Amino acid sequence: MRALTEGALLAALTVVLYVADVYTRILIYVVPVPIAILVVKHDLRTGLMAAAVSALGVGLILGPIDSVIVFVRVATLGLTLGVCLAKLLPWPRTIAITSVASTVQIAIDFMLAAVVSKLSPTEFLGSMMDEFAAAGERAVEIYEGMGMGETSMMLARQSVELMTVLLKSFLPVIVLSAAVLGAVIVAAVARWVLVRMNEKVVPVPPFARWQLGWEWIWGLIAGILLSQLGQWMGIELISTIGKNVTMGFALLYTVQGVAIIWHFFTKRNIPKALAVIVIILIYLTPPFNLLVPIAGVLDTWLDFRNLAAQ
Repeated sequence: MRALTEGALLAALTVVLYVADVYTRILIYVVPVPIAILVVKHDLRTGLMAAAVSALGVGLILGPIDSVIVFVRVATLGLTLGVCLAKLLPWPRTIAITSVASTVQIAIDFMLAAVVSKLSPTEFLGSMMDEFAAAGERAVEIYEGMGMGETSMMLARQSVELMTVLLKSFLPVIVLSAAVLGAVIVAAVARWVLVRMNEKVVPVPPFARWQLGWEWIWGLIAGILLSQLGQWMGIELISTIGKNVTMGFALLYTVQGVAIIWHFFTKRNIPKALAVIVIILIYLTPPFNLLVPIAGVLDTWLDFRNLAAQ
């Protein structure tokens, strides 16, 4: 009886959060959390039933399309995360599994959007790219209307063209990065709620101690080799795959580089707000931003934080 009551309440909360997100666009990562908590407190079956009920509720308010969207979102992210948290899996494994679920959710959302638009996935992706380019051109026109100089206008156009090319070239790693970020946020919010409900959770290592294993460097090396091989053979697909793999691992080592900086700031009791500002400034300032992923790579062997001895 208790499971049924809590299931109904959390399903209703899911409906409220989704409807609020439709109008605010700031709660997207919170929507799956109630279902994840329900799975932890009870079981997968209760969570699945609540997901179906929440989808029905959203359908009655917003229509069948949103009903399918919310079910996909909570059934992939919410249920998967709930099972990971209920089984007390190590935090890195929880993030990895939830990231896969997040990627699946993004792919299904994309397919649904293509179906609603009555376009094939390829045509829909092309229309998205065209819309992005058009938005950039509109931004340039606004700058022109503001009386910007010719040099500034030329730089603005070049920036728009560069962003369009980068989006097309690195779309896979951009999607994967968004999936991982979504998984981290959803998992962090769910864990925060569970801690305050006095539920048992797995300890999360401090960010300052975050470190990739030495074997991860082979992924970066493989990406670089694939990129160079594709260019040498004149096969764009291989080159694009290599560039995306390289970028993906570069982002991971950037996170490790930030963890190194955070470690030394924490060690010297520097206020967190000031540390965040300094890290952002470093990341936005060439060539210092290139030193962050390089430090992450070198940490694999040099162990700047002396983690092996701790």
